Amino acid sequence: MSPRARWALASVLVLLACGLAQAKTVPQAEEAAVPTPGIDAGKAQQGAELVAHMLEDADGDNGDEPLCSDTVDAAKRTGLGSCQQQAPAATRAAAAAADGGAGLGPDDASRYMSIDEAKAAALKQLQEAKANPLAAFAKWLADNKKGYTADSEEGKRVFARFLEVIESGIKHNSDPATLYAVGLTSQLDRGLDGRPPTSHRRSARSLFSSAPKSTPATCSYSLIDNRNTLNAAQNTGSKCFADWAFAVTAAMQAQSYLSTGTLLPNLSNQQLVDCAVTSSSYGGENLGCDGGQVDIALDYAQREGVMAESDYPYEMSSYRPFTDSPRKTCRASSKTSSKRYTISGFNYLNHDEEEMRMALCSGQAGAILVEMNTCDALFSYKGGILTSDCLYESYSDEPFDNNVLPFAIVGYGSATVSGKSVPYWLVRAAWGSSWGDSSYPGHFRIKRGAGLAGITFNPLTIKSVSLKSSASKCTTSTAWTPGVYSAWKKTIYNKYWSVAATGACNQYGYSYNAADKASAEKSALDACTAGFKVPCAIMRSGQATCTNATRIADLKAWVEAKAQPGQIYAVAINGTCGTGYGRWSSSDWSYVNDVVKDCNADMLAKYGTSASPACGIILSGKKPAAVTKCTDSSKWQTSRTAAISNTYWGYSWAVTTDPRCGNQWYTYNQPTLDAAKNYYPDKCNAAAAPTFGANACSVVDFGTAQCTDSTTWQNALVLAKDKTSSGKYWAVFSDKLCTYRWYSYNYASEDAVKAATGLTTCNNNATARGLSAYSCGIVAYGKKW
Repeated sequence: MSPRARWALASVLVLLACGLAQAKTVPQAEEAAVPTPGIDAGKAQQGAELVAHMLEDADGDNGDEPLCSDTVDAAKRTGLGSCQQQAPAATRAAAAAADGGAGLGPDDASRYMSIDEAKAAALKQLQEAKANPLAAFAKWLADNKKGYTADSEEGKRVFARFLEVIESGIKHNSDPATLYAVGLTSQLDRGLDGRPPTSHRRSARSLFSSAPKSTPATCSYSLIDNRNTLNAAQNTGSKCFADWAFAVTAAMQAQSYLSTGTLLPNLSNQQLVDCAVTSSSYGGENLGCDGGQVDIALDYAQREGVMAESDYPYEMSSYRPFTDSPRKTCRASSKTSSKRYTISGFNYLNHDEEEMRMALCSGQAGAILVEMNTCDALFSYKGGILTSDCLYESYSDEPFDNNVLPFAIVGYGSATVSGKSVPYWLVRAAWGSSWGDSSYPGHFRIKRGAGLAGITFNPLTIKSVSLKSSASKCTTSTAWTPGVYSAWKKTIYNKYWSVAATGACNQYGYSYNAADKASAEKSALDACTAGFKVPCAIMRSGQATCTNATRIADLKAWVEAKAQPGQIYAVAINGTCGTGYGRWSSSDWSYVNDVVKDCNADMLAKYGTSASPACGIILSGKKPAAVTKCTDSSKWQTSRTAAISNTYWGYSWAVTTDPRCGNQWYTYNQPTLDAAKNYYPDKCNAAAAPTFGANACSVVDFGTAQCTDSTTWQNALVLAKDKTSSGKYWAVFSDKLCTYRWYSYNYASEDAVKAATGLTTCNNNATARGLSAYSCGIVAYGKKW
């Protein structure tokens, strides 16, 4: 293929993906063989036809190999392509060291304060607080920046818990058999503000479900400590339960360090709180500070990427439940210049602690995201190895109303206690540096191998982390645009497609026939990252439908120029607003709607589209009958008079004529004006059809039978009032033509005057003059004061 042909193909495919209409107004089409009914194709040289021309040109070059390879996975509705371009290869991050990566080493007891020392320090704190609990509580409130006072209702509840922790903690820390310390921590007020102590939607993944069993090489490291891959522990705030977001950003930091050896900046938890709300792949909805689930956050991180905290700072530290919104408006789209870190996907592990250990030991994962049950023992933890089993609790039917929180496991090891080895997990929380093991604030250890606190319920690991910009530079390239053509050919009308590319630009994955844009982009990313084993970014997405208003208006003008007056029609088109196809008929909608078959057949013949249907009906309707309306009112006055004369007071009438005012019909005594206006007698249309075609008659005049000209009854009104005594009632009656008036006076009540003999007298007079019965009505009445 010549360079010119390649350039032309790529350029046209860019236009195709955008769905742009590059044609002029619809030019003349070939005449249909039979004008009624009709079928034709609007020969607009754009969209798919342009692509075909370029492909024909490309195929004319002898000796060239195909431009791109293309492998399709029909079951997943995805494809993978690689083109022969001279784009530079993607820059790969440095791999982890062969000995297992950072943070590995022998068991080192000096890393932690001994359990006895931790218990002794906590015991001293509790004993000092017991000596003056009010002063200790005031200090605790100030140190932890609590937003309530000691004498508030919440403060009173927390003080009661404060005293309980003092008493139970002194007993616990004095017991030489216990393996962890209990004290007064920033988290002891959890659950005392009217909400459950945590807020997390458990994954829908069953406890009995299994992930594909992995068989990594045997790894026997006794200690993994990946805390050095993370920045200092962060704090969600005392009232914000966004632990799910902090766990995800911590796991991303740890995973990135494994492959790069470089510490990532703190990532934006606020972006996840604001923006990671729903996912087409996972049920539920994240509620920001009122709870969330990590798989929705991970799906968002994979699709959109997460900025550094410096670009999207955290704002929920002072969140007030029941008062503040649990999240703020998502502002990610306005921060276009900020770097974003994205993940290539994530893996579910089996409910097995040894498999979890192997994920860390082998260097597969820098952290493991877990869902754990929480309880007072954890909230009051001050060091050592937690051995209490926090059991699952559900407080209501609400999805977040439970005691589950997400955490990130960042290591494991064993501690020797009384001559025995106690295995543990090293876990990162999101409660700040004032909480946790004093040897490394913000973390805790929990006994490993015992399945405590539901730690094996839903373990998962992140695959890889990279800068989203590594592939985003390809948005100005054309190396991946053949993927757009491949996706377009397979996408049925109204469905979605997407193309993702690697940093090399000429390697791409695509998806087709997705239900929505988010699903299409996720499938394209999954196909690209799985196929090429490197991070990918979305290049372009779209829906196979034509929404170009100018193009649609042109097609409507074109098909109505083809159809006869009064005929029905339909126009079909493909998802790129390409060639339009039209059919028209006097009344056969089944025939007309089959125009989509014409379009589908042509798409298959010209471009090999496998989508069925590749086209859809973009517009349908009826061409207005080429008739005029009678506007000479003098020609229907006889019919008008007859209609009014036969209509009772307060009822409606209408006159209908053909375009030349020849055939005239009227209707009378219709209950409403709309009913009269919508009355089209079949006899008028039948008589007019031979000359004017079907449905030629129209309403030319209408009204309601009553007198509304007040000047005609003014004299009668004056006389009625003059003859009425104070406190009595009067009324004025008129016929519907405003030609005859009558009045009544000196009646004792409103009802009496309305039923006065004046109305009967008026009706009798009107009937005598050739009008219908009930031709009169009250036009004015009142009481004289």
